[in-house]
Amino acid sequence: MAPEESWNCAQGIPPWWPESNGKIERSLLIDDEELYGRFTLRTRGELHRLLHEWEHEHNHRWPHLALRGKTPVDCLRELRIRDPQPVRESA
Repeated sequence: MAPEESWNCAQGIPPWWPESNGKIERSLLIDDEELYGRFTLRTRGELHRLLHEWEHEHNHRWPHLALRGKTPVDCLRELRIRDPQPVRESA
C-alpha cells in the first residue's frame, strides 16, 4: 500500500474511491498539472528544491477562494494581529 493510501485509510477514506475524497483528488490534480507535469526531475535534490518553491508559491502568492481571495500567509498574519498570543518558553 502506498503512503497516501494508508493515510487515506487512516482518515476513513477508502483507496481508489475518488468520489469519497474529492478534496484530495483535487489537490493531487493541481499538484500534477502545476508541479509534476511541468518539470522533468532527475534527482531528489531537484525534487526538494521544486517542492520548496511550490510551497512558497502556494502559500505566499496564490489567492485562495476558501480564504476569500487571500493567501494562507495573509490569513495567518491577520490572525496574529487580531488575537496575539504570547510565546511561552518551555521549562
